[in-house]
Amino acid sequence: MKLLLRNILTNIKETTDPRNLPYCVFEIFRFMDDYFKYKKIYRGVYPLRLSPIFYEKTSKSRFDPHYAYQAYWATKRIVSEKLPKMHLDISSSVTFITQLCGILPVVHLEFRPPSVMLSSYRGIRGDIGRLPFKSQSVESLSCLHVIEHVGLGRYGDCLDADACWNAMRELERVIVSGGRFLMTVPVGKPAVYFNANIVFAAHDIVRAMKGLQLREFSLIQDDGTYIENTSLSRASDMSYGLGMFDFRRA
Repeated sequence: MKLLLRNILTNIKETTDPRNLPYCVFEIFRFMDDYFKYKKIYRGVYPLRLSPIFYEKTSKSRFDPHYAYQAYWATKRIVSEKLPKMHLDISSSVTFITQLCGILPVVHLEFRPPSVMLSSYRGIRGDIGRLPFKSQSVESLSCLHVIEHVGLGRYGDCLDADACWNAMRELERVIVSGGRFLMTVPVGKPAVYFNANIVFAAHDIVRAMKGLQLREFSLIQDDGTYIENTSLSRASDMSYGLGMFDFRRA
């Protein structure tokens, strides 16, 4: 029953997408047609139950390029040199974190900590605006697709127009000499989309992290194309690209 309810809710959510709405009735009829065909040929002993999932008969598998490519980008850089004894992440996606836990121990600071049960994972509750770490004490740090939400109240945090910039100063503060900080944020034509996210000018991120050196900038363009090691100016015409910043403290 729980699985059926979850799939029904997923179908409702997908149907609200304007790209899917015109095909809703077709999906229902196609599902029922497939079901009766399968029922006619099924001879197994397992009970046959309905659990419809719509909009997945596509010629290509869909994925979110921001989250897929940023996980590749960050993991590649974390493992490309001598592995740190521990990696600190601030509120990035659980999928990325659990993947990284297969390589090295990870401390994951979250405003709303997930219940991840892995021996190499340590979750702590905290505020990105007041990190519970000493200045210049962290060797390896990541914060992926997070900063753009801070201060907009979307996740229950306080409304604060300066919160994202204060958070960047906090992240800069904890990086040790020679340490690495990997950060991703939406980039392009700058705007605040209340209460979803902020789109930053790529150059403003570098200016905000003035105590660190930008070693490399990569970009996911509006069309989902991944471009490794490019110029900041390439992001200026994006509506909602993803800038990937590899910072070091000299």
